[in-house]
Amino acid sequence: LCVILDGRIVYGNRKFRTLSGYGFNNHKQLDAREVFDNLPSLDGSPRLAQSFATSLLTVDGQHLGVDVAIAAGSWQEQVAHIVTVTSSKPAAQHPQAETDDHLIALPRELMVTVSHEFRTPLSLIMTSVDMLDRYADRLTPQRRTQRLQEIRVQVGRLTKMLDDINFIMREQADAHFHPVRLHLSDLIQEIVEQFRQQALPFQEIVVQFECDDCAAHIDRNLLERALYNLLLNAMQYGSPLDDIRIRVRRTDEDITIDVIDQGEGIAAEDQPHVFEAFYRGKNNELEGSGLGLSIARHCIRLHNGSIGLTSVPGETVFTIHLTGAAA
Repeated sequence: LCVILDGRIVYGNRKFRTLSGYGFNNHKQLDAREVFDNLPSLDGSPRLAQSFATSLLTVDGQHLGVDVAIAAGSWQEQVAHIVTVTSSKPAAQHPQAETDDHLIALPRELMVTVSHEFRTPLSLIMTSVDMLDRYADRLTPQRRTQRLQEIRVQVGRLTKMLDDINFIMREQADAHFHPVRLHLSDLIQEIVEQFRQQALPFQEIVVQFECDDCAAHIDRNLLERALYNLLLNAMQYGSPLDDIRIRVRRTDEDITIDVIDQGEGIAAEDQPHVFEAFYRGKNNELEGSGLGLSIARHCIRLHNGSIGLTSVPGETVFTIHLTGAAA
């Protein structure tokens, strides 16, 4: 579909007409917000590609489950939204996984976005390599060290993006969930040690366990990935001069994990969307695949848990709630 900024559908291909039952003359004046449930605002410039699951109201009044991807485009020299609609298939996987079909069935926008994001780190790597190659005899030891560090940082960014893609591809083939009982203190301390090597000089990661027995039934790989992505987010957006905190609590059979940073906070209008794949807030100038928080939510939902956030200037708290994990 092609949807202009006032929400009207100005074009729909044959497959959409077959799926929905709307003829060309009918759907030309349709408001997309009346055809799809929970469609985000379409009255502004299109954001970076975003995908989600929703339902489509057909011409005969039926509601069909569909996956929708929205990307920037144009129509007759106007800025417009390009909307890709895919009929949902029944899921034969963990009961919570179906709510994240938009993550594990992303359309071609995934490769378009990631290939675009690869260009910046690759360019920076090539610039540093070129400098080392051409001017090795003129660079001071400090400048050589800076160039080598730049290469390491950019390789790390590329590795993280490839890791996200690899995770999505594996989940597309098989949404796996293999819980075992383990002590969260051991897992969290291992993750923190990895990050302490990356933290800024004045940035510390402080872990606080508010439970005597923090053992839980979890999938180690999935929880590790969720926490890794939340900590990475806290490092990127938190204050470089203040601590990042992890707080672990137990209430009866439930486990709660908070990841807290002291950055500028997330704008209220952005908060409902931060877990959407590829979503970027208005003040987000950092680069990345835009998949980290979506993957974190997917990992927690496979635990039959939930993840949410509260954010005000000076403090953002991402909260993982694992229901019954400590049973």
